[in-house]
Amino acid sequence: MWKKIPSPKWIAVGLVVTAGGSGIAYDKYEQSQIRSKYMDYVSEGSHAPLDTNLRPRKLLVIVAPPPNDYLDTSLKLWRRWVKPILYSSGLDYEVVTGTKQGEIRTEIAQRVRDIRSRLIEQRKEELKQEEEKKNKKWWFNWRSSTKTAAKDEIAEADESAVKNPPKFDTRSVLGIFYHNEPKQVVTEDSLVDPSVAGGVICIGRGAYKEYIDGVHEGVLGPLEAPVEKPSEETVPAESVPTTVEQHTNVSDDAPIVKPLESEIPKSLEENSSKEDDQAVKPEAEEEATSDSNSNSDSNSNAEKTAENKDSQPLIVKPFIKPSEYENATIPQELTSKLVIDPGTGAPAFFQQPLLVLAVPNLSGFTTIPSRISRFYQKRFNCEQVSHATLAMVESKSRPFTETDLDLAAYEELDWPKNWVEEGKKRGSEWVQPLKGDPRIMEKLRVIEPAMVSPISQQIESEPESS
Repeated sequence: MWKKIPSPKWIAVGLVVTAGGSGIAYDKYEQSQIRSKYMDYVSEGSHAPLDTNLRPRKLLVIVAPPPNDYLDTSLKLWRRWVKPILYSSGLDYEVVTGTKQGEIRTEIAQRVRDIRSRLIEQRKEELKQEEEKKNKKWWFNWRSSTKTAAKDEIAEADESAVKNPPKFDTRSVLGIFYHNEPKQVVTEDSLVDPSVAGGVICIGRGAYKEYIDGVHEGVLGPLEAPVEKPSEETVPAESVPTTVEQHTNVSDDAPIVKPLESEIPKSLEENSSKEDDQAVKPEAEEEATSDSNSNSDSNSNAEKTAENKDSQPLIVKPFIKPSEYENATIPQELTSKLVIDPGTGAPAFFQQPLLVLAVPNLSGFTTIPSRISRFYQKRFNCEQVSHATLAMVESKSRPFTETDLDLAAYEELDWPKNWVEEGKKRGSEWVQPLKGDPRIMEKLRVIEPAMVSPISQQIESEPESS
């Protein structure tokens, strides 16, 4: 027991620490309760039986980091509030991330072009089969083909009967060695209504902008990268002082140049190697062996880094600019109202319902009060994100409109002003206004969370109905 009451300063410190800790604990507890409530609500989908040849509904999740921040900031929202609900509902998903501007756009545009190329190949095969059917004159070869086929079948049956006489076996009667024919693997998205098949989730305003730009580029742009026209102006040879200055003044648009090591003549390499061999003394053999080991290690490390660089996605310039959307024509393979992907048999991913989730992220010294307030009120954002994810699980969608280009636009209010100004100077994709073509927008669908009533109301209405 205390002999006397603590001083007012210590009481104030205790109250502040207790209030801060209790606020954090309460917010964390509410988040866990909201998450578990939504997970229990959609858990029936994960317990439903699924045929062995049936793949579950699959979503495409696109994640981009906030401006001037790391990707982990957006992945926290995905791991904490979105992924658990999708996991409990039994849905499959594929995550596509981008750490640099242009990676997501390049990936989405390439996927659309792949669908177009598969549709073109499918159409070519159909035309080829039709031509083969026309070329076959069945009325001319029908009688001769039937006679020869019947004779061949009789001869084969006689030969097999002579070589393999029938034997009675009880196992063949009981059907022990009966083998089921392999069933074709089918996706669940190809068997349901196209309006509820699959889905796309964009986490972050930047991811949504690149997704829309990538869809427009893949649909309206060419299948192959356009060839840049060489400039008509020629620079005289005297104006170019040295080759070194040419390499240093190369712009970002120049093609990738091979390393200089590959361009060194073999004769120079042989001469240099001979001179190095003559300069080595016999007393330094041990040092040479150690150096060779270190060189081999460095070479292996260099090869690994080169492989990692090759595996990284390449950012390609857009095949078409937003200002060229109006003059572009929709390709023939995508003119139908519903585009079916030949690879999966399901609607193309850009015609599946779309959900956009904002990533609130403030930075800077002047925003500290707002950041503290948001830190203690994350449960409200958790409820909003979970409710939108539930709408995606239940596929509550509507047609895309022009106003939907501003989805999650309020996230841009949190972007650093200095970053936005620099982005405007450099022509950043995220800072540019988002434009859409009406011909493409009519093919899209958007998830509408307002079409799903909150879980609390649904739980209260269940006892009344029962």
